[in-house]
Amino acid sequence: MKTKPTLLILTGVLGLSVLSTGCVIIRNREVPAETVVTQTTYKPGYTVTTLPSGYKTRVYKNTTYYYYDGVYYRPQGRQYVVVTQPL
Repeated sequence: MKTKPTLLILTGVLGLSVLSTGCVIIRNREVPAETVVTQTTYKPGYTVTTLPSGYKTRVYKNTTYYYYDGVYYRPQGRQYVVVTQPL
């Protein structure tokens, strides 16, 4: 009986690794391969009504920003607008 070599596919755009073992590794978390994974990317100018759970508050040059998973937000009225990383 032949054994199959381990197959590793890297997709840099999504940051996924798929192994022949039937697992998908996403940002160092292993999930079953049949799991549907959705990654949402917000561009500057996009607004949200609530901040994601687990956000962190950061103050830069006396301006308050909210940060979560690589995305920065600033309050705008009753919403939050996605902004570029403060420099």
